Amino acid sequence: MEFTSFYNYARSDLKCLKIQSFEKNHTLYTLHFKQDTLNPNALSLQYKSLKHYHFKENDTLLLCHLEGKIILFHNLTQKEDNFKEAKIKHCIFLCFLGIFALLFAFFAAINAFALLYLILLSANLILLVLAFINLGLLFKQIRILKTSKQSEIEDFLKQNLSKNSA
Repeated sequence: MEFTSFYNYARSDLKCLKIQSFEKNHTLYTLHFKQDTLNPNALSLQYKSLKHYHFKENDTLLLCHLEGKIILFHNLTQKEDNFKEAKIKHCIFLCFLGIFALLFAFFAAINAFALLYLILLSANLILLVLAFINLGLLFKQIRILKTSKQSEIEDFLKQNLSKNSA
C-alpha cells in the first residue's frame, strides 16, 4: 500500500482524527481530538500559522505530526490544507542555505581558500543536500495526503494499530 512508504521515509506520524474542540491564540491553534479507535489517547496537538484556518468541531483532519506539533494537515471536511505554506517555508529555508553557500564560497575565494571557510562551505553544502532530500520527502508526503481517500487511510491506520498492539 502507498502509506507504507509514508512510514518508511517520514519521521512523523500519520493520523486521521476528528476535532472535538480547538483554541486559537493569535497564530497558535491548539486542537483537541475525539477519542476513538484511531485515537485511543485523546490526542491534543498544536499548529502555528500566520494564515487563518477555519477549524470547526467534528472536522476530520488527515495530518502528520511530530512531537505534539502538526507539520502537514488536510481538512477532509472543509477541503483545506497547509501544503502551500509548508512548501513556501521549506523553499525559503533552501534559499537561505543557498545564499550562505555562495557567501562562504566567496569568502573562501577571497581569503585564498582558508581552512575555516572551506569547513563552513562544506558543512553548508551538506545541509543544502539534506534540505533538498527533505524537500523531496515533503513533496512525497503532500502527494500521499492529497491523493488518498479517507476510507483507505482509516483502513490502513486500523491495520497498523492492530499490528502495533499485538
